[in-house]
This record gives sequence, C-alpha cells and structure tokens, in this order.
Amino acid sequence: MPRCIVVMTALLPTIGHKFLIDFAIDLASDVHVIVSSRAREPIPGSIRQRAIANEYRNVPGVIVHLHEDNVAPQNPDGTPGFWDYWTGIV
Repeated sequence: MPRCIVVMTALLPTIGHKFLIDFAIDLASDVHVIVSSRAREPIPGSIRQRAIANEYRNVPGVIVHLHEDNVAPQNPDGTPGFWDYWTGIV
C-alpha cells in the first residue's frame, strides 16, 4: 500500500493546502497529514488540525496528526539538523 506524508503548518488552511493533500491522495491510499504547530501562533494547531480532518472525514486512508513543538525547525535552508528532526517525527 503506497503511503504519503504531508507536513504543513496550515496557518490558515488554504485551497493550496487542500490541493497538496488531494495530490497526495491521488498518489497513495494511505495519507498522513502532519500539522506542525507552535504555542505562539495566533490560531491553535488543534483548530487547524480539526479543520483539515473535518474536510477529509469521509476520505478513507487520510489521517491528520497534530505535532506541537515550539522549537520545530520550519525551513531547511541554513537550519542544521532540519532533516534529522523531521525524519524522527515522521
């Protein structure tokens, strides 16, 4: 069974985020969406995760996770350990 993993902040979830998730659904029957959240963000990650999960509630194989971490690296450019961090989360 092919699997896709989509990592996003989705602050606010947009149609572009939906297109990305839909693209993953076209590629795999098992899609995990990881919503990365930090405490200082204006919209709590739990609300964003719930909104995305609600959008895909009737789509088999789509699971939306919340990853709350105030130090999660957000950009691989110039961030030592970026890929090691996210590989460990995924």
